[in-house]
Amino acid sequence: MSSDNCTNQPLVMKTFRDKNQLHESYGSEDILASEEAQRLAILFNSEMNSNKPIRFLVPYIDECANNIWPLFIGDEKILGEPYLGKNVYKKFNSNFTYHITSGTNLVCDLQGSKNNNEHILTDPVICSVKQSFGITDLREEVFNRFFAHHDCTSLCKSTRRKYGSPKSY
Repeated sequence: MSSDNCTNQPLVMKTFRDKNQLHESYGSEDILASEEAQRLAILFNSEMNSNKPIRFLVPYIDECANNIWPLFIGDEKILGEPYLGKNVYKKFNSNFTYHITSGTNLVCDLQGSKNNNEHILTDPVICSVKQSFGITDLREEVFNRFFAHHDCTSLCKSTRRKYGSPKSY
């Protein structure tokens, strides 16, 4: 774990485990997924009129100034975001994201924390019909697995009634 030089806030720094996967667009898919997840969270917050809204952190790209072997190599591109602490929260209505996008996207693999005011989530995976969100986007394969193991709640059912079920899994 690292900390911000200006605020001294703890940070999480991420890199690819397989250094062969590094390329010019490193991190851009993660940022795109986080921005899309935040857009969908805004829709969810509006729809549900929640007193504890959901917010996604959007990571930033930085470079490691020095070798910190074996974790980071000098000048390596890394993703950074604030450290959320140990109060892990892993529940978000992925079903909503599927229905609100007419069956084209499903936000999953969520983690984060909650405080008195909001749920702060990070590092989302978005699976899409067009595989628009990088190497973690496993396309519609995930839709099948998600709906095979998902038990709908009243929240899911109200969402599905409003937006319809684009495709049955």
